[in-house]
Amino acid sequence: MTITIKHNFNCAIADDPAAVAAGEVVPSKWNDAHALASTDPDHAVVFVSGGTITASANLKWDDASKTLTFDNQGGNASIFGANGTLANPTGIGLIIGGGNAYAGSAGDGGSLSLFAGDGDGAGGGGSFSLSGGNTNGGSAGQAFISGGFDNGAGFGGTGSVVGGDSTSGTGGDCVIGPGHGAVANGGMRTQNIGTIDPLSGGNLYNDNGLFTFSGSMGAFLATAMQRYISWYPTTGTAQPTMIGCAVATATGTWSTIGGTNTNATTRQTRSQGATAASAGATIVYSPTGGRIFTGAAMLGSRTELLCAIHVNTTGHQCFFGLSSSVSALSGDPSARTDSIGVGYDAGDSSAGNWKFYTNDASGTATKVDTGIARNIDSALWIRLYNRPNSVIWDVTIMDINTGVTYNNTTISSNTPTDGVALSPVHLLNTGALTTAASMQLIGGFCKWVSS
Repeated sequence: MTITIKHNFNCAIADDPAAVAAGEVVPSKWNDAHALASTDPDHAVVFVSGGTITASANLKWDDASKTLTFDNQGGNASIFGANGTLANPTGIGLIIGGGNAYAGSAGDGGSLSLFAGDGDGAGGGGSFSLSGGNTNGGSAGQAFISGGFDNGAGFGGTGSVVGGDSTSGTGGDCVIGPGHGAVANGGMRTQNIGTIDPLSGGNLYNDNGLFTFSGSMGAFLATAMQRYISWYPTTGTAQPTMIGCAVATATGTWSTIGGTNTNATTRQTRSQGATAASAGATIVYSPTGGRIFTGAAMLGSRTELLCAIHVNTTGHQCFFGLSSSVSALSGDPSARTDSIGVGYDAGDSSAGNWKFYTNDASGTATKVDTGIARNIDSALWIRLYNRPNSVIWDVTIMDINTGVTYNNTTISSNTPTDGVALSPVHLLNTGALTTAASMQLIGGFCKWVSS
């Protein structure tokens, strides 16, 4: 677009024919429109208002890249709708959007990106805030992040809120929480939980896969069923109490230990189990039989175990996790088929780290060093999430005393077999040693949905 300018006057002086013939400026041309040409290499934006032309020193336009840049020399740049006035008290809204595709063209709509600037070196990146407007006694404005609406047979757009990635440091947290209030805090809820058909409708993936945030289920398919089991120490009961099924335990001695204010683990009430002090002595804590089915016919499961070892000795064998067998360890957990969890083999040093295992129906388990040191009375929080309708797993393991964490997501190879029944297990074996092995259980649960 070219901006032209005209003088705001008229001249009645007649043109001189000789001057016209010579191409000179004559009175009739004095009020012609003049095109403006910028000599600013940074493409300053020009504003015209009331006959006055002003070039902005801070607002730049690059016609080649179609980029509008605010340059405030280190300060913030702001775009606001106009404030309300006494006569018109409602503030003016501000809409920023990508362009629509041409009607009937089947073209794509234009994207819209909002992002904070990058930091350099040790400098921090800019923050990005999305907030509803404040109020002084009314209803504060809401903030929405929503995927686009599909008006055909396609897919609605995904609405995502994620923490930032880090190449070699710690990724950013993703925090979604209710607001605080003087009368009552806000609630936390998911949208449209009334009816969910996991085969053709919108799957609800949240804290435990296809459940509401409270852990209770909405209405799914008529053939879908949620199951739940849990276990926890009970004062006066040696073994942990299990809800949802019976317990299968091998030989061993159990006792309940009260909390002491030493660390995050010892502050919990724990059920402590020990093997006999003989070679090949074992202890098992698990429900009876297979509980959790995995694979294409299942709608997801979540298992969490909070457990520790009380004796750490090279030569012992240990496994905490899910297994198709609830029998005692008869050898190294790396040889245990259809299993996924944490532990160590007899050949692993007590001065080393916990190992993560996953194995299908045959062969040796995939064994990964978690980087979490083997310490006694230092509980592991073990989270094993099987994604709906798949044999893909997401795993998080954290030492609750030290905070050291191992994350492994989208595990799809050498995982428990499609359709196999798994049970949560806590297993110890003294191996070839004659020193007792001991573990502590703080609690755990399993949730799963079958179709």
